[in-house]
Amino acid sequence: MRILVTGFEPFNSETINPSEEIIKRLKKSYAGNTVDTLKLLDRRQLSP
Repeated sequence: MRILVTGFEPFNSETINPSEEIIKRLKKSYAGNTVDTLKLLDRRQLSP
């Protein structure tokens, strides 16, 4: 089984986001399952 865990980059002028810090530290496997991580961007920062 594959497990996907998501986190967000910092937003609203913050310097860190705890969810991003968590996905950085997660192991790549857990109880025989593959763990994938994905950092989601704050789309508001992409608009002009």
